[in-house]
Amino acid sequence: MGNNQRIGQWLSAPVDGNVLGLFRWVFGLFMAYEAFVYYSMGLIEQGFLAPQILFKFDGFGWVHPLPAPAMYAVLAAMGLFALLVAAGVWFRWACWGLALTYTYIFLLEKVTTTTTFTCSSWWLFC
Repeated sequence: MGNNQRIGQWLSAPVDGNVLGLFRWVFGLFMAYEAFVYYSMGLIEQGFLAPQILFKFDGFGWVHPLPAPAMYAVLAAMGLFALLVAAGVWFRWACWGLALTYTYIFLLEKVTTTTTFTCSSWWLFC
């Protein structure tokens, strides 16, 4: 049996649904915590609204911060979508909403981006 067949069998093996549910719950709560940290530490005001120059990702210079009330609304929506993902309520819509709001915040500023943010953004689109 070749490596490709073994990998194919491993990928097609049944997975316990409890593990996936636990991952969904932990990931949703982690993302809700991220939204809470952004709000409680004032990172929207300090990181996106106050600076005169933002270091954008290549090709995403067209992404600009919204006015303060709209940025806080995006942050609140991100937290709500994260809690919906954790609870498993309207899961597909919540995943899309969380992916779009989180990626918008992610693309605003390259300096605040860490490996954790990058991995979280990848997981959202998987």
